[in-house]
Order: sequence, then structure tokens, then C-alpha cells
Amino acid sequence: MNARILPSMVTPIHELRAVVARHPTQREAAKALRISPTLLTDLLKRRRAISAKLLRRLGLHKHVFYTKMA
Repeated sequence: MNARILPSMVTPIHELRAVVARHPTQREAAKALRISPTLLTDLLKRRRAISAKLLRRLGLHKHVFYTKMA
């Protein structure tokens, strides 16, 4: 059987949290991402969707795939 190796799964939330961890405050992380602190909070709490522009700033792009239900 030929198994396909998929790239590791990365979520935008994990990447946002990593950016926050690299800065002394969440406000400074928001500034580095060029977004408002309020938007960053909303994104981290999953109240708002992450835009394609912010995904690019995080070095991510969206892939959608479907699998069959068993």
C-alpha cells in the first residue's frame, strides 16, 4: 500500500498563539501583525474568521479537503 504523507496540520490559532508568545504583550503582538488588539482577541477566542491577508502574514494558506464518512 502506498501511503501519502501529508504535511503536518497547522491551525491559524496555533500560529497566532505562537506570535503572541514571542511578544511581551498581546497588544505588541497585534501591532506586529498589523491588526487591532481587539481583532486579535476576537480571533483567539474564535469570534471572527481569519482573513486571507492575515493568513498570508502568518505564512499560511487555506486548504479544504473532504473525506468519506465510514
